[in-house]
Amino acid sequence: MAIRGIFALLLVIVAILMPASAFWALVFVIGAYALLDGISALVAAISRRARNGRAWLAFEGIAGIGVAILTVIMPVPQRWL
Repeated sequence: MAIRGIFALLLVIVAILMPASAFWALVFVIGAYALLDGISALVAAISRRARNGRAWLAFEGIAGIGVAILTVIMPVPQRWL
């Protein structure tokens, strides 16, 4: 538990000292998570035997992949620039 706390404090210090690097790292992590979540939802929709819920899983997968692409292409809303 103490090691996790020390690691969290180090991450906060790095984020304060290098906010741009922390921002881009966070964008990358969120994009990667959304991509993996979308792919896993699509795989679940395809491999699911029951017909109910497959369309929602497919929609969730496509939306997740779309969010991942948008996160990488346009990480900052245009009004903030």
